[in-house]
Amino acid sequence: MISSQARETLLGPLVVGSAFGVVAALATYGFVREYGPHIYASSEWSLTTIAVAEAFLAFLCVAGGTVMLLGVLPLVVSRIASWLRTRNMAKPNPAFENGPPSAAAQRER
Repeated sequence: MISSQARETLLGPLVVGSAFGVVAALATYGFVREYGPHIYASSEWSLTTIAVAEAFLAFLCVAGGTVMLLGVLPLVVSRIASWLRTRNMAKPNPAFENGPPSAAAQRER
């Protein structure tokens, strides 16, 4: 399961990505409605259907990309770094293979 901290980390990029996605969707819809008759002159689909489909795809790409870049990527990097830290700490110190040196052994040196 996903922790509450990870959920909160993903919530911000989701909101920002959705806002940027709406802007991109509106821009795409307006572009296709304006220039679509020249681009899709011989299409079987209506221009409104094409504009809505492209706007939806633009929203998904922008929102998904923002969540991946600003949300998932930092989570993955922090989990990998945490795993590497714990893995390196679990290795025994070769200087203490037979246990820590006793006080008598240290005096002999």
